[in-house]
Order: sequence, then C-alpha cells, then structure tokens
Amino acid sequence: YLERLAGETEETAFYSVRKDGSRVPLYVHESRHVTRTQVEIGMAVSLTNGCISRAILAFLPEQEIDRLLHKESIVAVTPWSITDPKQIRKSIAEVRARGYSVGIREIAQNTNAVAAPVFNGEGVIASIAIVGPTERLTKKACEKFGPLVRDYADKVSEEIGFHSVEAFPSSGARKA
Repeated sequence: YLERLAGETEETAFYSVRKDGSRVPLYVHESRHVTRTQVEIGMAVSLTNGCISRAILAFLPEQEIDRLLHKESIVAVTPWSITDPKQIRKSIAEVRARGYSVGIREIAQNTNAVAAPVFNGEGVIASIAIVGPTERLTKKACEKFGPLVRDYADKVSEEIGFHSVEAFPSSGARKA
C-alpha cells in the first residue's frame, strides 16, 4: 500500500505505529523525486506533535486525550506547530469529521503532510501518511490527497480486521 500511495502522490509514504504516548515510523516508501522528505525509522514523536500523530490522537478515548494534552507542556517544533490544547482539540474535531489530518510546516519548516488513522479490532493502532516539500505538497495538494490517504488507511484497517464503527462509538472511528 505504501508503494502505491507513494506512486499515486509522488511523495514519501510511511506507516507509524502507536506506542504509549508516541508514534513510531516503521515502514517507509520514499518519493522518487530528488527533493524529498526523509523519515527516520524508529524515531518516536509525541502524539501531541504534528498531523501524523493527530491522526492517531483523534481516535483515542477522551480520557487518554485529556491525559496527553495535560501531561506536560507541548513543545513547538517549528513556528507553525500547534501547541495550544484548545487548538489541538479543534484540529481533532476536524480529523474526526474528515477522517484525515493535514499538517502545514508543523514538524519541519519546509515540509507538509497528510495522515489518516489505521484501526484494528481494539481501536486506533497506527497512521499512514504522505510527507513532502512545501513547494510540491502544498496545502491545496494536501487537501486533494487527504481522501486518498484515508482510503489507503481504510484498506489497511480492513486487512487487519477492522470492519465496524460500532466497536468504537466513543472514539469517533468510522466504518473502514
């Protein structure tokens, strides 16, 4: 799926798993462009930082979201990072409504991203994302690719056994 997603978007595609209060990239398929964004396998990123993390955060139980947003201060990685818990909650509502998250320069100043959650029979477990340079993966391109990224995340979810919204009514999860 990552190879197909990277081929259709011409951007780097990757899969991150949820681990405690973080996400950790496990699989990457790089863009063929000379100018591309590299993703470090195994590097943990807080679930409160960036759209790729928010794709997971949005579908966690409310108590866990509260704990993560109030655990400690949220550190800005770039001037565009969202650090205010109220703004993060607003973004979470958007992610739940659309099924994908868009990040503009949140983790790196010259990088934008789109991500969607992956579910199994127990809840949200991961996210699939594309990431690329701001010149090519513009905000408009992110919005264009959002449904595609969501569709790939849904396919992965189906393959690992997620079939029903009813399993997670309080999380806002949707039918895969």
